[in-house]
Amino acid sequence: MAETPREQTRADTGPEARDRAEAALIAHLRLLAAAARPDSAPVKEGWAYPSVYHLLLDAGRFFTPAPLPQTVVRGPERECFANAAALVREHGMPSGLTYCEGYASTPIAGTDGFPTMHAWASTTQGAVVDPTWPRPGTAYLGIPITNPTAWPPPRFGTGILQDPANLLTILRDGVATTSLPNRGRRTDS
Repeated sequence: MAETPREQTRADTGPEARDRAEAALIAHLRLLAAAARPDSAPVKEGWAYPSVYHLLLDAGRFFTPAPLPQTVVRGPERECFANAAALVREHGMPSGLTYCEGYASTPIAGTDGFPTMHAWASTTQGAVVDPTWPRPGTAYLGIPITNPTAWPPPRFGTGILQDPANLLTILRDGVATTSLPNRGRRTDS
C-alpha cells in the first residue's frame, strides 16, 4: 500500500530527514538563483541582490519545524502571509514571536518536500509556529522581519518578498544581517 502524507515514521521527521529537506531547499534556491537572469530583472548596478533567491541564500536562516501549539488556531489555507502576520500581531512580539518569510517545503510522502514561498512565525529559539499548514513543513528558510508596518494586511495579503515595492527596496538596499533578530540558524551556503 502506498504511503499517504499522514503516515510518517520517526525516520521521516528526525534530524537526518530535516538535513535532507534543508539541503534540497538550498539546492532548489540555487537553481532558481542560477536561472534568474540579472540582465532581464529590474536590478541595477550596485544593488545588493539580483533576486529574492540570492537574498535568501545570503541572508536567510533555517528555522526548526515544530508542531502547532494547541493554543494557536490555524488560519485559512493559502493565506500564509496574512495568517503569520495576524498571529504575531495577536500574540505580539513581547510573546517572543517574530514574523518570517521565505521558502518552506511542504511535506509530501516519499520526498523531502515541495518548496514554495511561505510565511510563518518564529519563537526566540528559532522554532516554527506555522498557522497555515495542517502539518509542519519539512524545511523552512527565510528572514525574520520585525517591522510590523511591512507585514501583510489581514486577508489575502501578499508577502513582503512578493510585493514589488518592498522586494525592490530590499534587493537594492539589502538586509543588514547584523540587524536581523538572532533567530534560526545561518545557512552557510
